[in-house]
Amino acid sequence: MGSSGMGIDANGKPIKRQAPANNNNNKKGGNNQKRGNNNQNKNNNNNRNNQGGNQNRNQQRPPHQQQPPMMPMVPPFGPMGPGGPGFMGGPPAPNAGFFNGGGPQQNRRSGGGGKNNGNRNGAPPSGYNGPSANNVGQGAVGNGLSGMQAFSGAEPSAMEVPGFGKNSNIHELFGKMIWRKMEQIQDSALMKLWILILLNLLVAESVVRTSYGNWSLEKLGDRNSPSFLIDEPNRQFLLDGLPFRYISGSIHYFRIPRERWDERLQKVRALGFNAIQYYIPWNTHELEEGIHDFSGILDFAEFSSLAYHKYNLWTILRIGPYICGEWENGGLPAWLLTKNVTKQRSSDPVFTREVEKWFETLLPRVKPLLRKNGGPVLMLQIENEYGSYDACDKQYLRFLRDLTRAHVGDDVLLFTTDGSAENLLKCGTVEGVFPTIDFGPTDNTKEIQSNFDLQRKFAPNAPLVNSEYYPGWLVLWGQKRQDLPSPQTIINGAQFIYSLGASINFYMIHGGTNFGFWNGAEVEAPCITSYDYDAPISEAGDVTTKYLEIRKWVKGLKDWSTPPQDVPGNSPKARFGKIKMRLAHSTEKLNSFIDKEFSDPGDCVDSEKPMSFEALKHPLGLVAYQAVGYRF
Repeated sequence: MGSSGMGIDANGKPIKRQAPANNNNNKKGGNNQKRGNNNQNKNNNNNRNNQGGNQNRNQQRPPHQQQPPMMPMVPPFGPMGPGGPGFMGGPPAPNAGFFNGGGPQQNRRSGGGGKNNGNRNGAPPSGYNGPSANNVGQGAVGNGLSGMQAFSGAEPSAMEVPGFGKNSNIHELFGKMIWRKMEQIQDSALMKLWILILLNLLVAESVVRTSYGNWSLEKLGDRNSPSFLIDEPNRQFLLDGLPFRYISGSIHYFRIPRERWDERLQKVRALGFNAIQYYIPWNTHELEEGIHDFSGILDFAEFSSLAYHKYNLWTILRIGPYICGEWENGGLPAWLLTKNVTKQRSSDPVFTREVEKWFETLLPRVKPLLRKNGGPVLMLQIENEYGSYDACDKQYLRFLRDLTRAHVGDDVLLFTTDGSAENLLKCGTVEGVFPTIDFGPTDNTKEIQSNFDLQRKFAPNAPLVNSEYYPGWLVLWGQKRQDLPSPQTIINGAQFIYSLGASINFYMIHGGTNFGFWNGAEVEAPCITSYDYDAPISEAGDVTTKYLEIRKWVKGLKDWSTPPQDVPGNSPKARFGKIKMRLAHSTEKLNSFIDKEFSDPGDCVDSEKPMSFEALKHPLGLVAYQAVGYRF
């Protein structure tokens, strides 16, 4: 390409060299050409000398630090292309840093990291935000030549690369790379082509969009900036650019008295867990339409902040709008039933309009907590086990996906959770959202492997995740306690899940209490007030045998980076002795009770037919119905 009389423009079309405008310019050009030839000869000698010296030094380096031989006229995506050892060519070798720079023991200005960089060796300086989808794209590439220095045969100063901060080492590195190439190329058309190629490579390698919709700086940036994303080639999570997986526990802020949050979270951390998971129940935060409450026991932002800042626990957030969770109406407000909704949890326009209003209130409160903003929230679940619902409305799932992204951005990981059956995953998943599964407890390794094989079918290039592994179970009214597997079965199953490289969430690690009338219901019966769930941390906050066995298992994980801490003591208990009950009233005396207690106007509602709670705008509690004035 260097010896051809034709250049190539940015569109790949040949460019004819143009004759100089006059004889004076010809002479000048000839002189410049002679000087250029002299410089070229001089540079060629220097290059040969340097290349020999570098090669000798290269052989003395450890294998992972040896540099490839110089290939001055080979484009970056030639033999040194993706997966190779050259510029922008695949992942760095062990201890290699930014742009395959040196390891921690080397302090190269153009790629190596200092002694303080550790695993993030060679990353850009702190405060670096990296290019975004908005400021690095075709426009930046197309206009990239305007800010470049003209090649003069001398080593230039650092050049500013679009999308990177002025203090980044990449400017000096980029300038040197251009100089080393341009000193060997005198044709201006080829110079422009080289710069265009390099800029395109920079953008292509910097900004990567994964199958799950989160934009990331996989090769250049996120090692030094808060982020949580999926590394698809390696089927793993990356937290701030480093490999990550979690052992988490479900614990619901709205089922725990606020003054007990600290104690419960401390016991989760003492297990050796590194994350918590919880739902946000819409109906609890908006009991009455248009009136929102995020105070006291409902201050989920404070709950996650406490978990993160005091106990280093990350948050996996499940935003709904439907949450299930054995909660009243699955978290959907009762007042929705007064709307003309043909089917809830569907693309019905009346329903989606109300969801839009709720997310407009909720998600601005979630956004500051996201990891990309320096917060503890790693990813967001939309809906909940939607495949188990009979709607199978993909338009609805796309609506939730797009609505959530409109508020939090494209660089936040969204996920779904469904049971481990193919028909459930078919209806519960949607493109651009990471699908996870739930199952257990079981120590049947073939069953566990089969479940994850199914997840792989829907997410072939993603990490394995069990979002709900059940160490206990709920109890309905009239039931005795559940017949649950032994702690050893739970541990054996968790160990095999861990051995597969999966992340796991224990649902529940602490259940708590269904205060008031918030207990949900199954088809056959309502849930009881207690949500103890036979969880490792009891409803009262006590450590159980199951807790100690799980902690022992985590402690024995040799490669786990969050070892258990000392177990806090249980809270003190009191004996109340015998309590004498007295009769308040009975159903036989209900008529007189109503007449006495509800005699003021407005306390009673007259109607020809019995009215529902929703029609009475009475979301929770009791309603006494009385027929008056009729004779049969």
